Amino acid sequence: MASEEIENIRIGYKTAADLITTLGNQNWARFNSMLVANSLFFALLGQALVGHVLINWPLPLALPAVGLVLCLSWWAAVSRGLTYQDYYVARARELEAQLAPVNVLQLGHVLGQGGAVPIGEGRQLWMSGPGRIRTSRTMQTVIVLFVLLYVVAVGLMWWAHACS
Repeated sequence: MASEEIENIRIGYKTAADLITTLGNQNWARFNSMLVANSLFFALLGQALVGHVLINWPLPLALPAVGLVLCLSWWAAVSRGLTYQDYYVARARELEAQLAPVNVLQLGHVLGQGGAVPIGEGRQLWMSGPGRIRTSRTMQTVIVLFVLLYVVAVGLMWWAHACS
């Protein structure tokens, strides 16, 4: 390979690595802001459920509906960001394969799949237990838990209204 081609591959690899870092930060910022928004919104919903915030029936049903729309938006934003991040990781791996002996992303993939990777003289590192669960699955689980909380809130509201 010509030196100019290798330099272009290095630049592409660095760009992809920078994008991975930036997208990772953006994904967590999106996730955290939606987590805070849902937590605050659910706190308002909880106050309405226990009667500290008086809202005439059937308006209280709008609160969980808005919460569910918020969760749908959350899911879409997280999924989109993670898809872009996965794309840049895949592209960086392709470029990395042309930059032997560089293999940071390749070994990171092995580590993420539960395999052992060398980290020095005769030492290895591996991921075990809950650490093997993909971050995207954890994020999705939190979103689904909020959806379930909103669904339970609707049930509680119907029950409270029927009993009154």
